Amino acid sequence: MEQSDPSVGHRVILEYQREHGDRHFRRHGDLSRERVEGFRFLFAELGLEFSEGIEAKIIGHSPAGKPATLNRDSASNISTWKRRLAASEIDRIREETQDLPREYYTDDSWT
Repeated sequence: MEQSDPSVGHRVILEYQREHGDRHFRRHGDLSRERVEGFRFLFAELGLEFSEGIEAKIIGHSPAGKPATLNRDSASNISTWKRRLAASEIDRIREETQDLPREYYTDDSWT
């Protein structure tokens, strides 16, 4: 079976960023880790009102420590791959994505 390049998605994103500088790109992990502040910033960039009701919806749909079918613990969700993959798989992905800019994967991302 042929193995796919795990960095292909990020390469496409980088291309889109270069071609469409007027668009807004955010890393999933950043929004998961700092969901309220991340969305507050994104709303401001887009010129949208960020109300208390919107904040409550964000918190209600991603409660920390309480994963569910549709409501997720966003901060914990970003590291589930570390428990699901074998060390050799993580090493392979890290090796094949090492030429991506550090804004995608810092050394801390792998621990």
